[in-house]
Amino acid sequence: DRSPSRGLGDVYKRQARKSSEFLKENKNSEYSDRVSYLNGMALINNNQVEEGKKVLNTLVEKKDAPEYLKGLAKSELTTLVLQNNTL
Repeated sequence: DRSPSRGLGDVYKRQARKSSEFLKENKNSEYSDRVSYLNGMALINNNQVEEGKKVLNTLVEKKDAPEYLKGLAKSELTTLVLQNNTL
């Protein structure tokens, strides 16, 4: 017995909600930066682009965030700029 597929929209909504909950409940977690990145991406993929960009920009500007996460966030932000320029 299988449940019907929900589609990516529901996945991104759930991911955005769950990651926001995690960040509120675990402010000092060693995983906060990674979850922030996932939260920003989920927001962008859930058509909350401006809010997602704010999350990613905050991560890029954070002094003690891992460089690989800053690089991923910069990459996504650049991709958004390129998409807007080609539309």
